Amino acid sequence: MKFVWGRNKAAANEKWHSVSFAEAREAFYDNHAVVEPDEEHSWDEQRYRLIGASSRRLLFVVYVELDQETIRIISAREVEPYERRRYYEEQE
Repeated sequence: MKFVWGRNKAAANEKWHSVSFAEAREAFYDNHAVVEPDEEHSWDEQRYRLIGASSRRLLFVVYVELDQETIRIISAREVEPYERRRYYEEQE
């Protein structure tokens, strides 16, 4: 799997959310990650939401699949309490 992102967007995301896109990339390798389409924000492209664990914490990541092997990360932040509950409920 290949990951891409905009340099300026990544810098802004790290400043606002204290999560680097390099760390966000780790969440895609979480075997228990929860993934769903982001219908609310998929105007020009099909976006997805992922809740998954990095090596440091649980993250909420928005992304687009550019092709079968390439993912563009749009944003990443630490999960909210309700997202954390959802992640663990899905594991039961």
